[in-house]
Amino acid sequence: MLIFKKNIYFINYAFNRQTPFRIEMGDNEGPRPIAYNFLFTALAGDRTLFLELNRIDPDLARERLRIFFPNASRFGDLAILNTLSKRLLRGLLNNRVWYQLNCYHFCYLYDTLMNLVEDYSYGDRSLREQLFPEMQGRPINFNQFLNEYFFHTVFLIDPRRFNSLSRKEQLRLGRIDHSLFGVLPVPDPVPDDEDPTLARVINRIPPGPDEIELEIYPGNPYWR
Repeated sequence: MLIFKKNIYFINYAFNRQTPFRIEMGDNEGPRPIAYNFLFTALAGDRTLFLELNRIDPDLARERLRIFFPNASRFGDLAILNTLSKRLLRGLLNNRVWYQLNCYHFCYLYDTLMNLVEDYSYGDRSLREQLFPEMQGRPINFNQFLNEYFFHTVFLIDPRRFNSLSRKEQLRLGRIDHSLFGVLPVPDPVPDDEDPTLARVINRIPPGPDEIELEIYPGNPYWR
């Protein structure tokens, strides 16, 4: 199970037959895709994408990788992003362990979710309803989703701007909560401590083997 600012496995009104988890519907703030479905659809679709990319000419694959993952491809090649994708999908489906994500994971998720939003936005009504019936064909507010579920999106900052900041300013930047909604509960592993992967992602440094893996979080981060 993956840890976000808000619990994507929260028990509420709906049941998705593709997963053992009861998951929450949108509330009165407006229609939105069910968070678990949103992540699962993006990550499951990427498995087909990477199979296709591994079958074509490497130069063409690199070009398409930059299109599909404009941010994550700056630090990861086809093999790295494929591995990140597999780890994230496996972690999403694992109902026994909580996993804490680093900035490499969040950057990858940002790109793949943005791709899905674009496919949904340019699709016709039937495609929209097939992807996310709960949206009833209405637009997805991606910024709303990011504010509600991502701790921050500082990893998207320009490297020159980030590197021009003082060390104190860099650390403070990584601790900013970018939520507009004050969603509760916020789990323990919020970015209060320095995450060394933030600077590495911003400066486009490939992740090491340990940084690709998901970090096991002991216990339940949403229980206080």
